[in-house]
Amino acid sequence: MPMEIAKKLKNGVFDGVAEVAELKKSPCCKLLLRAYERLDTARLYESDYHGPDHIGRVMLLGAIIAMQQRFSERETELLLIACGYHDIGRINDYRDEEHGRRAADMLPGIPGLGVSAAEMACIQSAVATHSTNDEKIDAFATAYGVTAENEALCRRLCRGLKDADNLDRVRIGDLDTRHLRFSESKHMKPAAEAVCRLDA
Repeated sequence: MPMEIAKKLKNGVFDGVAEVAELKKSPCCKLLLRAYERLDTARLYESDYHGPDHIGRVMLLGAIIAMQQRFSERETELLLIACGYHDIGRINDYRDEEHGRRAADMLPGIPGLGVSAAEMACIQSAVATHSTNDEKIDAFATAYGVTAENEALCRRLCRGLKDADNLDRVRIGDLDTRHLRFSESKHMKPAAEAVCRLDA
């Protein structure tokens, strides 16, 4: 469960992972712990592959990415919301390019997210895009009403979520780092493997 990984993070279980040790010195760590507390776990998809444990790790990896890419505090908060709810539209564990869109459509129904309509559009675009090709970012941004002034934010959230989610593919031995978007993410495979192992 996401709260279990939060306890491990606080208790130093991941301190041997350099990226996590660095995260714990960063303001992003406080934002991550707050995001874990606020996460509505009843909405998460129940599964050994895409369930709460996966969500907890994706949020942790997302916080590391936000730190590495120097996301602002608000950008980090929005990315962590996207990481937390990106799989709520799943109906099975198989390849399903539509589950991201279903999850995105469910997001406005979650109370207490504390985001503006413009921010919600960016989060929805990131969640919808995470399970499809990058070429669909613009189409989803248009569909969810991302404004021209928020296009850069939308793209950062899309890339951050895609990388965080893909890094946790180490759990099934299926991570191809060539598909990661940020250059720093391409070097995070050992960290993702260590987090997955220590979270078992």
